[in-house]
Formats: sequence, C-alpha cells, structure tokens
Amino acid sequence: MPSSDRDTEPSLAQIAREWGRIGCVGFGGPPAHIALLRELCVTRRSWLTSVQFERAIAATNLLPGPASTQLAIYCAWRLRGTRGAMLGGLCFILPGLILILVIVLIIFGPSQLPKLAKAFGKSAKALRDGADGKYDDEEGAPKTGETAEGKSSDNEVPPAPKAD
Repeated sequence: MPSSDRDTEPSLAQIAREWGRIGCVGFGGPPAHIALLRELCVTRRSWLTSVQFERAIAATNLLPGPASTQLAIYCAWRLRGTRGAMLGGLCFILPGLILILVIVLIIFGPSQLPKLAKAFGKSAKALRDGADGKYDDEEGAPKTGETAEGKSSDNEVPPAPKAD
C-alpha cells in the first residue's frame, strides 16, 4: 500500500527526476540499481524504512523477470500509488530503451530501419498466428495440410511419427 505518512511523500516530479536519474546512471545491472534505490529511498530521503525495503527486495526476488525494475516500480508505488508506479517505471526504463534504440540506429543506420521493421513485423505475425492456432502446438510448424497463411498445401508431407 502507498505510504500513509504524507509529510515525507515525494511529488510525482521528484519520482520522475529521481527514477529517471537512476535509469540513466544505473550501469552495473540489478546490484547497482538496488544500491541506488536503497541510497535514495532509505538512506538519503527516508521515504521507506530499511525493513520495508528489505521486504520489497525479498518479494521482487520471488517474481520472474527483472527484479531491480520490479523493485523500482514497487518503491514508486509504495510512495505515490498507481500513478507513481507508472511514472517511476517509465522513467526507470526509458533511458535504457532510448540508449538501445540509438545504438541500433548507429549500427544499422537509418536506411536499414524498413528492413528491421519488416523483420519485426514477420516475428509479430508468427507470434499472432501461433496464438490463433494456425501452428501445431508441439512442433511449431503449420498444421498438416495448411501453410502458415492457412491455405491448403498441394505437396502435403505426412507428419512425422511421434516418439513414445
């Protein structure tokens, strides 16, 4: 639940600034992020107690996915509720995302963007087709007698025997 102590509650602008700063300077992965979040929320600003922070680390370590990102979002939620969590999460994640996109542009160049978009479009189409049941669940290939587009195949190959 969000903090009930309104005197020490940070503003949304403070959350945006501080979580964005951690997103920008938090090189070193989760250990660096956790140390920066602890220094901000517990040591410097006393927005959370040490016990609250340790319990948050324990909870986020049990969840699948990036624990430091979940911890950043949790801390922002604890301080300012849903709006704080959404803002803190975006400000924490966006600097790294923007950096990756800039690196992609540098490596591939702007002229390659249509090819990259087409490749991602094919990947998204394959994921969507798999979710629509156009692919065999176990093999990942089009169902027997169909192509990926759902058309009948003229040169149908019988399915391989299943191993027992």
